[in-house]
Amino acid sequence: MINRLFIFGIGYSALELAKYLLLNGWDVGGSCRNQKKCNQMIDVGIDAKVFDRDNPLINPQDILSGYSHILTTVPPDDTGDPVFDIHANHLNKISSLKWFGYISTTSVYGNH
Repeated sequence: MINRLFIFGIGYSALELAKYLLLNGWDVGGSCRNQKKCNQMIDVGIDAKVFDRDNPLINPQDILSGYSHILTTVPPDDTGDPVFDIHANHLNKISSLKWFGYISTTSVYGNH
């Protein structure tokens, strides 16, 4: 079975990880805040979808189905964690999921 990673919030660090994994046979998908950024991710081989608190994934069960790994880099906002607030019930239904992780950096999100 191929390893498949979905990254919520593809930024600098997550993009570097995605590129490395793509070179090593992984299937990588993820989310960006706007379609322009998603198009850039698609150009490097990432199946990217628009996501933020105001724009949940469209058909999330279909999008997330089959991923073995989920990584989120989306910082909390004033009302909580956008990924969990919007998609926790979908994440709980991914039968193929082996691992879920979160990364952040205090230099970017030090006030959260």
